[in-house]
Amino acid sequence: MIKLILILAFASFAHADPLTTSWSETGFSASLKEGFHFNEQAPNQLTVNGVGLKPTKSSPRALEFISASKFKSARASVYVCDDALTFCRPNTFEYNGGGVAKSDVDGSASSKITRNEFGFIEDNLKAAVDQAAREKKLVLIDVSARWCPGCVRLENEIFGKPAFRAAAKKFVTVRLDFDRFENLELAKKKYDVRAIPSLIVIDGNQEEISRLVDFQPMPVVTAFLKDASKTPVSLSKLESDPKAALTVGRRLYSSAQYEKAVTALSKVQPPPVELLDARVQAAKGKPEFQKVVRDAIAAEPASSRSIVWRTMLVESLDPKDAEVAKIASEGLSVGERLLAAPKKLKEATRGDLVGEFAGYEALLVASERADLAEAAHLDESAQQAALTRVVEIGRALKIPVSKKGPALRYLIFLVAAKQFDEAETQARALLKKDPSNPEIQRRLLRVLNGQKKFTEAIPLGREALAHSFGKNEVWVAQQLAKAYQGAGQKLEAKALAQAYLDRKDIDWPMMKSEQKDLSEIANSGK
Repeated sequence: MIKLILILAFASFAHADPLTTSWSETGFSASLKEGFHFNEQAPNQLTVNGVGLKPTKSSPRALEFISASKFKSARASVYVCDDALTFCRPNTFEYNGGGVAKSDVDGSASSKITRNEFGFIEDNLKAAVDQAAREKKLVLIDVSARWCPGCVRLENEIFGKPAFRAAAKKFVTVRLDFDRFENLELAKKKYDVRAIPSLIVIDGNQEEISRLVDFQPMPVVTAFLKDASKTPVSLSKLESDPKAALTVGRRLYSSAQYEKAVTALSKVQPPPVELLDARVQAAKGKPEFQKVVRDAIAAEPASSRSIVWRTMLVESLDPKDAEVAKIASEGLSVGERLLAAPKKLKEATRGDLVGEFAGYEALLVASERADLAEAAHLDESAQQAALTRVVEIGRALKIPVSKKGPALRYLIFLVAAKQFDEAETQARALLKKDPSNPEIQRRLLRVLNGQKKFTEAIPLGREALAHSFGKNEVWVAQQLAKAYQGAGQKLEAKALAQAYLDRKDIDWPMMKSEQKDLSEIANSGK
């Protein structure tokens, strides 16, 4: 019945288009009739010369995009929903000088099965379940969205790689676009999806077997698939089996369902290593949070994850509280003792489930120390000393770029420590292996600005901006505006800065330093 309603809704939409658009040499605008609205959480975007621009003005029924300069060709993508929320649909428009062509990306439900470039069935769970039944396979659901950074990383770094394809042979893969109303309802109501990306394994009855939340490196993803296929029993059945409490708890923990994980893991003796952290994570935002964290630290005062818990604790306290310095000092000392004793380090990181950092535990602990020093607002010399320690350890480990997780973390701390020459070498080595990785591009952009290589930074910044979302997008815009300014392109710098300052969708209280920088650039020379 829902499928029929969707088909009729799209048919009606096609014959009575509520969308009005207008192009100029420097922009694009779109408006809607009553009864429809733009999905402002979707990636509404104007792409000019490969650079994605967000709306300069946005409301439920009107969008406006303005480019910093004239263009001869562009592509606009806007997402329209009806107010009854029976559907949401993407629309794309191509502009070539005087000619405008509409390329309609129809998201209607139909019997036709389409697959994306990675072989995932698009937005048709029933087709995936039917195919899995015929082939006696499990179903792997990728719940994601185009605007979600972690989702983009899964596509760029995981789904197209041979290791993933080999691990996924026992599954029928399907992607559910979280922006589509019918998928959102399915994901939330049936599978309680609270965060994307979420990889969910289900059986033939559409019952959940296991789940993996957020971007995870390849070893974690392939281990997740192997475990799910090895024990293909739904969580609902396992929960009734007291012998399966450990399996259930660990699956719930890996899917960030911490409260349920605590319930399951608490039944296991001896207490499993995940239980303490599950309790800490489950207590976030609750009145008892500080007590739970203190109890966890008391239970494991010398583990590596106790450093992380101390970071969480000081972040919950007033920075002026005298206890903050004491907590930070204890955590830094724990980390330094572990770094000085490799055998103790191995044991102390057991609870961290280090994954791809196996063999690089020293880098992990050193970076946790640096994070604690920053969170505690220690003086500049103490923070710099912690950063320098990370760099020294990373340099000594000689991390190959094939070990992407540790290599990227080392790059991040090289940049933070302003070791720009070495950071540029590291970033370019990583990009050579993965040329379009936006995470690496963002780091290299800051490095080039730090070296005052502004003309090199500008094209890189444009490319990175087109592939960045949320906070990362604002961060790139800030760095690109600085590159324009450093290269003497003041008009471009001011226009870009002002375009982002005018955005209503950005949570500026969470990005005060970026807002300050952009404001200074936008108002420079006035």
